[in-house]
Amino acid sequence: KKLVQTSIEETKKDGAGPLTSFRGDLEGIRESLEETLSKMNHETEALLEHRDQMKALTEASTRADEAHQRFFEQQERLVSEIQLLRDNVSENGATDGSALVLDKVRLELVEELH
Repeated sequence: KKLVQTSIEETKKDGAGPLTSFRGDLEGIRESLEETLSKMNHETEALLEHRDQMKALTEASTRADEAHQRFFEQQERLVSEIQLLRDNVSENGATDGSALVLDKVRLELVEELH
């Protein structure tokens, strides 16, 4: 009781005391928390932006993989079609070198596939 009375008297004398000091401490803590929150908000925004960029890169990579797969499948079909042409040329007994050209083209495509 005496400590409280002394504190009240000191506060009345110069307008300062433990409560004023405590308020100042709380104000400092509040400002520090606001700064920390502001930094965290900026970091969160940067992380969200980075996440969006990574998502866009992943989507682009997926599209590129799909395009590569379609290209690979088209080349495989082309190799098969060239083989069919080669077989037809052989069956028809062509002697103009068509079979050799078709063999060469087919082999080049097969090498590209692997």
